[in-house]
Amino acid sequence: MRHWINNMDRRADNRHRRINIMAWRVSNMQRKVFGVAAVLVIGMVCGWTGVARGECEPQWLPGEGVPGVSGEVFAVTTWDPDGAGPEPELLVVGGHFLVAGDVLAKNIAAWDGSQWQPLGMGMNDIVRALTVYNGALIAGGDFTIAGGVACNRIARWDGSQWQPLGLGMSDRISALAVYNGELIAGGGFTIAGGQVSAYWARWGIPDDCGACCLAGGICELKTETGCLTVGGTWQGAGTRCDPNPCGVVICRGDLNCDGVISFDDINPFVLALSDWEKWKNRYPNCPEQNADINGDGLYGGVNGFGDITPFVNLLSGGPLPIPCP
Repeated sequence: MRHWINNMDRRADNRHRRINIMAWRVSNMQRKVFGVAAVLVIGMVCGWTGVARGECEPQWLPGEGVPGVSGEVFAVTTWDPDGAGPEPELLVVGGHFLVAGDVLAKNIAAWDGSQWQPLGMGMNDIVRALTVYNGALIAGGDFTIAGGVACNRIARWDGSQWQPLGLGMSDRISALAVYNGELIAGGGFTIAGGQVSAYWARWGIPDDCGACCLAGGICELKTETGCLTVGGTWQGAGTRCDPNPCGVVICRGDLNCDGVISFDDINPFVLALSDWEKWKNRYPNCPEQNADINGDGLYGGVNGFGDITPFVNLLSGGPLPIPCP
């Protein structure tokens, strides 16, 4: 009898163990189902929310122009060829390539919003840095020739041709910037413009130069010796011509501000009538009142048409040139 009871107890214990195992499996399955459901819900929420938020956020897009450039680009800047004039601002890229779009462009090219264009004959080696200084585009890199002109690692584009900046550098230029009115270059060079300069240099006015006042209120930067040689009045080392320290001396009819009134003023006078802003940009240190020949306070552009006859009379009324006061 006791043996039978013991067998019953063992069977009951086995059933309890089976029930506990089943309960654990059910519980574990519930946790897994809950976890999967949670992951699905979170994923759906995050996924839907991410699409709604991210589809119009900033992202990297292909560069404009088809098919772009044929090699690496190391530098990008913007440059406006005519400042505030009507020509569009250009996006300029420099690097190591030979073609931009379907145009031959050696290591430098400009994008005007619709097509690529070369900048002259380009460079004979890599362009690594670009900036704008005093309205001109400046390029630096590994090149020694720009547009067929010897330019040691740095060159200036004036809108029609490349020009060197002094003697250039002894090795590559990797960075360009403008600081405190001066052009700053950095790179692997140790000589800049023939002078020892450890890996960076500045392009600016030499310290012994200053403003030199010439006839007609014209200001030019010269050394003291250079200023006195041409009969000017030197304002001291480090002085500048902007603003003009020489005072404004009005010389009506001297449209090119060379200190005299002559036939050489005819073309500048026509320019002042046809494009006043261009005349001011071409002769920045010239008093605007020089264009007011009849002294009525109206000059430049269509306002200056009343000055045409007085200007003709001025040129034909006596021996030329007429010196300015």
